[in-house]
Amino acid sequence: MARTERIARKKKKNNSPDCNNLSSIFDCFREIPDLTIQSYLERIFRYTRAAPSVYVVAYVYIDRFCHNNPGFRINARNVHRLLITTIMVASKYVEDMNYRNSYFARVGGLTTNELNKLEVEFLFMMGFKLHVNILVFLKTFKMLAIDPAKKISFNRLISNGDLVIVYERHDNMKPITVCESSVLQNRFGVFKHSEWIGKPFGSKVFSNKGGFVYLLAPTPELWTLVLSHRTQILYIADISFVVMYLEVVPGCVVLESGTGSGSLTTSLARAVAPTGHVYTFDFHEQRAGSAREDFERTGLSSLISVGVRDIQGEGFPDEFAGLADAVFLDLPQPWLAIPSAAKMLKQDGTLCSFSPCIEQVQRSCETLQTSFTDVRTFEVLLRTYEIREERLDGITGEGSGPNGSLPCKRRQCSDGSNVISSSPASCVMARPSGEARGHTGYLTFARLKCLS
Repeated sequence: MARTERIARKKKKNNSPDCNNLSSIFDCFREIPDLTIQSYLERIFRYTRAAPSVYVVAYVYIDRFCHNNPGFRINARNVHRLLITTIMVASKYVEDMNYRNSYFARVGGLTTNELNKLEVEFLFMMGFKLHVNILVFLKTFKMLAIDPAKKISFNRLISNGDLVIVYERHDNMKPITVCESSVLQNRFGVFKHSEWIGKPFGSKVFSNKGGFVYLLAPTPELWTLVLSHRTQILYIADISFVVMYLEVVPGCVVLESGTGSGSLTTSLARAVAPTGHVYTFDFHEQRAGSAREDFERTGLSSLISVGVRDIQGEGFPDEFAGLADAVFLDLPQPWLAIPSAAKMLKQDGTLCSFSPCIEQVQRSCETLQTSFTDVRTFEVLLRTYEIREERLDGITGEGSGPNGSLPCKRRQCSDGSNVISSSPASCVMARPSGEARGHTGYLTFARLKCLS
């Protein structure tokens, strides 16, 4: 408090700045940064991991700052410094734990002394009015809400160019891109795409012969069942286990090596949405390109970045050092990539390695002992059942109806007599599915050791 009062008295001795001085307070006197505002914000988000609420509050601060200082003009020379200062102040106001000013300065391309001065100037020009009440916050949040067309949500109508999953039966589904002039022909008849447009996902549509199919949204679960297999893929049982044990939640940064067909990547993207990101790498350029096209078809390209890189030989890019919340490895020799993965993870971050052979697991666990703790390996075996309704033929005995414990249906006639119904009884039967998969692979999880 005493320090703040000394700064305030010092500022009162100076004359109030005119409009020109107001605009130049945040000016960059060196070369103007060549980063766009979007790229600069993405850099801040990537390296500070500030919560979404911080950016909502920062928007309120900028709006309040401009109203309090009508002579201030935002331009290319001052916008970057204003952004990093505002976001840093908002982070201190909203979050319980923050990075130091020196770290924000490195992220924003400033010296610590420069950012300290900008913070003081910003607070005085704001009049230290930093409180944002809940009504203002909610109003601003709704205004800044994500474009509904970009959300991973399928509570909307099918439009021309959308990807839909055409469901005929549980073992016969196919992905179709809607084109107004196209038709789908199958054993049920001819289906016109033009009749699909405007219907909500999940609709039942009919053909010219009266047959029908369902139009389903391309969720990660369904996409895993219909995608083209460029490599062996992970299925729902393993995927759900991986997402849970890697502790993947919205806002996480996940690194994946071994993109393959993109089955797991799709589920990871949904788990980190809307503010997180998945960076996946594959050494095969053509395979990586095909995966990138699939992610664009499913509307996940904004959440997934696909790179071509040999992680076993080169490791993960240094730009992700200390930023990843989780790392997933699907490699022939995962132990070669484990040291690089350890450098990428945040403190207490988690790693998962998928290996089909137990020898790979043993070698990986030996390497994990160096930098990781809580090493565990699982094998997930899923057994599915088929539920069917079947008829049971009764056994005729001495009486006029079927024997056994099954009750007989009786119909009363107009003269008062009872007639036993001869219609066969039915019951629901459950039996193991013949399509149940056996061993798929071993999942090894480990947590990065915290520095003492």
